[in-house]
Amino acid sequence: MFTFIKKTQFCFHLWLCIFFFILNTSDIFSIYNSSKTLVTESFTIYSSGALMIHSTDLLHNKKLEKNRYIVRTKDDFKLVLTLDPLTQNKMEQYLKRSRIIFGLYVNLDVKTGKILNLLGKYDKRKFFFDTPIYLRAAYPAASLFKIITAAAAMETNPISPDHKINIPYQCRYIRSKNWLRNQGRDKTSMALTDAFGRSCNVAFGRLALYWAGYDSIIRLASLFHFNLPIEFELGLEQSYAFFPTRDQITGKELAKLGAGFGNVFVSPIHAALLSQVIANKGVMMRPYIVDWIEGPDKSIVYRSRPKVISTPISSRTSEYLTTMMENTVNKGTSRGAFRSRRFPRLLVNAGGKTGTLTGRSPRGKHSWFTGFAPLDNPKIAISALVVYQNRYIIKGSHLARVGLTNYFNFFNKFNQKKVETDKLLVKNRFIYKP
Repeated sequence: MFTFIKKTQFCFHLWLCIFFFILNTSDIFSIYNSSKTLVTESFTIYSSGALMIHSTDLLHNKKLEKNRYIVRTKDDFKLVLTLDPLTQNKMEQYLKRSRIIFGLYVNLDVKTGKILNLLGKYDKRKFFFDTPIYLRAAYPAASLFKIITAAAAMETNPISPDHKINIPYQCRYIRSKNWLRNQGRDKTSMALTDAFGRSCNVAFGRLALYWAGYDSIIRLASLFHFNLPIEFELGLEQSYAFFPTRDQITGKELAKLGAGFGNVFVSPIHAALLSQVIANKGVMMRPYIVDWIEGPDKSIVYRSRPKVISTPISSRTSEYLTTMMENTVNKGTSRGAFRSRRFPRLLVNAGGKTGTLTGRSPRGKHSWFTGFAPLDNPKIAISALVVYQNRYIIKGSHLARVGLTNYFNFFNKFNQKKVETDKLLVKNRFIYKP
């Protein structure tokens, strides 16, 4: 009888997943349902301003020309990419030299959504994928979903990062009904910012149950574009989150969902957008990788424009989340990676959120980091994912630190040289206009 019930539940969940896939696939086409203004062998431009590249292998064909990455099509169009050549090349070389069997890194501009770095590496002897790994959304979101839970709680209730949550001493595992309040067992309390920084599962299970609630979590997940398409020129897979219905979900399931143990999968670009929203005062921007397109006659036939796709949270909540993400780097789960002497010192303050969970595609432990920097005036939002099987070489936090260091340390050195040049020109009474 027990086996029959389990099989029935599995079949129900399977059909529900198929239903959501069909529903969300129709949404993908709704992005491009406007009339077409230009159709070529390589791409299509729509009157809504959307651009669809017909090949996902765009980055394999990129070439450096006048300090910009460009792609020339067979019909003599030139696609100028948004990628930053110097930092892109540095990260490609780092991944190539490393012993990582599977790694992904995304870096995008906070204000515009412009992709500055997009790259990945995997061991072809162990894995096979028919689409570029940076476009897939098959990676478990793990504790990155705590961002959604915290946002839902703070949008629904007047609580701050200093809000105290009573918990038992054990913080890691959700079991033995420790997701429920128990005055006899709750011997300590933890501030929300510390629970976020340390990724305390029990605290976030209770946050989901008693402060956020089912409806608020579902609503915030949708506003953050889970189960919804995200417009991207190369065709980004949709991040998927399976939510049992209100009548079906148990208290334990809601607690595990809020703590990051739900059936939630995310793409690396979407993971970077989670931080981009926080860094941009609650506004989610459309990611894009094509800056402009030149026709065979050198005329501009397409130019990208920044586009707002959602406003999931208020500026107040984004400020609170910034404080909590700073705690992750300074005192929490990323403290070791960002203070390690194995890597050059990062010249700016950063904030972020980690996530670790075993996944199946690829098989292994998935180690996430999503964050942004600098904290006082955010410029870039990033995501880094490392998958390891037996033991880790580096984690997602380490890869994120390498990416941030490559970006900010170079530009700080460049700006310092510029300042020294300015002083020299003033000293010699030359007129200099930057």
